[in-house]
Parts: sequence; C-alpha cells; structure tokens
Amino acid sequence: CFANGAKLGCRSSMGAYAQCLMYGEGGIKSDSTAAFNWWLLAAEKGDLNSMRSVGSCLYRGIGCSPNVTAAMSWFKKSAAQGHTDSMVWVGAALSEQIVADSSCSDTEERQERAVRWFEKA
Repeated sequence: CFANGAKLGCRSSMGAYAQCLMYGEGGIKSDSTAAFNWWLLAAEKGDLNSMRSVGSCLYRGIGCSPNVTAAMSWFKKSAAQGHTDSMVWVGAALSEQIVADSSCSDTEERQERAVRWFEKA
C-alpha cells in the first residue's frame, strides 16, 4: 500500500501511504500519528492534498496536538496554489470566526473575505 514509494521519497506515495495508515487500508493497521507524519513529509515536499490533510489533522488534533493556527497556515498554503478543498476550509474558518485574521478589521470584512474564498473554490 504505497509504503515502498513513500520510503523512497515519492511525495504522492507518501500521501497515499498516509491515507492507508489513517484508515487502516491495504491490510495496514490504522495509526493516525504515523499517517500525520507521512502527510507532513509529503506536504513539505509540496503535495497539495497532503497539505490539506496536515491542516485537517492539526485542526482536529488527529495524530498530533491540535493547532488551529498551524492548520490554517497549511490550508492557506495549498489554497494559494489552487487546492479547492483548502479554499473551503479557509472560507469556513473565516466565516465561523474560528481564526483571527489581522488583515480583516471587522466582521463584515471577514465575511466578505470568506465569500471570496468560497467563490474561488
């Protein structure tokens, strides 16, 4: 289940292997911490799906300690490169006022910014 490619440094294999680890697919025992770590490696190599997965894990505290600020950083990084799921995460976080955005001076501006992320997605 993609383990060999992941160990050889292939970022898409790292992301796929992390998926297997997270959900116990391909006869692999589920291990959320190992999954997070593989996604992080793939994200650091530029894999957009893995960036979203790292953000999701950090946001929810799955396989790692929760860290909304770090989660949003990963979501924004992948969203800026066109990852639509990450755009939705950023928009939702702004809309629900889950994260602070120092570039937004008020609630109305925050909502407008959230809508722009949703429209991009």
